[in-house]
Order: sequence, then C-alpha cells, then structure tokens
Amino acid sequence: MARGTFANIRLLNKFLNKQAPQTIHLPSGEVLDVFDAAERYQQAGLPLIVLAGKEYGSGSSRDWAAKGPFLLGIKAVLAESYERIHRSNLVGMGVIPLEYLPGETADTLGLTGRERYTINIPENLKPRMKVQVKLDTGKTFQAVMRFDTDVELTYFHNGGILNYMIRKMAKRSTEHWRHALDRNRTWDPSLDTGKTFQAVMRFDTDVELTYFHNGGILNYMIRKMAK
Repeated sequence: MARGTFANIRLLNKFLNKQAPQTIHLPSGEVLDVFDAAERYQQAGLPLIVLAGKEYGSGSSRDWAAKGPFLLGIKAVLAESYERIHRSNLVGMGVIPLEYLPGETADTLGLTGRERYTINIPENLKPRMKVQVKLDTGKTFQAVMRFDTDVELTYFHNGGILNYMIRKMAKRSTEHWRHALDRNRTWDPSLDTGKTFQAVMRFDTDVELTYFHNGGILNYMIRKMAK
C-alpha cells in the first residue's frame, strides 16, 4: 500500500509541473516514482515534509491515506487547511499537521520544497499552538501546529496512537507482574518450619531468562515494540 501513496495519475507535483505520480529526487535531480524517491531519502536518514494546499486529505476516508505517508518517512505536512478526519488520522500516525497562518501559502512565503525545514517544538506545547519553522536559507515563519486537543498532544509525545497504546499496555502489565511477585513473597508463618531445600530453576537459555524478567514473552514483546 505504501507504493500506492501519492500514486494517483492526476496528482500535480509542483516539482514537475505536470500530473504524474512522480517527483524529483534532491539533490540528484532524478525523476523518480514517489515511492522510490522516499526509499532513497530513508536510506539517507532524511525525514520528509509535504507542502500542500487547501483541504489536504479530502476524498473517501481511508486510514491508509495517513499510514502511507508515515511509511514513506513523512514526518510533517504543511497545508493551508485539512480534511477533518484525515488530520485526525495523521495525528494518530505521529505525523505533524502544520497549517499556514491565515493569508499565507507556500507561494506567498516563497517556499519551493527544495529547502530543509526545522520545526521548533516548544516543551510546553499546547493545542493549536503557533510554532516557528526555520529553513536552511535562513528564512523563518510561523505555522499552527494542528494538535487540537490534549489527547492528540499525548499521542504526539508518544509517537502516535499505536505507540501510546503499547506503552499503556506495557505499564499495566508491569504493575500486574510486580503485584504478582509481591503476592508470591508473602508467606504463611504457620508453614515456616525452618527446613530448606534446593531445586533447579528450569530457565534453560538466556532468552527464557529475559522473558522471565519481563513477566513473560507477551510483556517482553510489548516493551520491545514500545521502545
């Protein structure tokens, strides 16, 4: 499905000034399919941003419309406005939805998409807060970070709704496991005869010990996914 993202033949990419599911790879200047260009950027460790117009994300609502950009390595979208459900889906995937200030567009700000963007995110981030965007050209401007609720901010700080739920599950399982250990360490004095003996704890591999220390393989996998 990632290959189908931005693959509509009617897509107008301003790098090419024609309708095609292609883009120009920077700095090589090669014309590539969007998916192939995104792969190159990911191999180079470069996060991506989309510059868009009005009602970005309009059309039949599909979760993949937000999952696709996430898989392509897109970390932020800067648009004039958003389709309501799509903006929410972007937040859920951990993609930052930025919105131009009223009266501003990519054209009025002179943005070409060839710049490098740095989004200055304050520690005390609040819903619909204005943030500063800095370009490698030295130009700066403000945009509204379209996290509209405190819940959406929570998702963002956790890298998306999936990571948030995984961490929440991991925390609950940790608390349950600690409680179980405490219960097992409570002994009935009437059974304490003073007698001791030894037994072999059959954790036969280091991997099994790792599962034990995490409260089982499920908790281990949850914690691993949450990192």
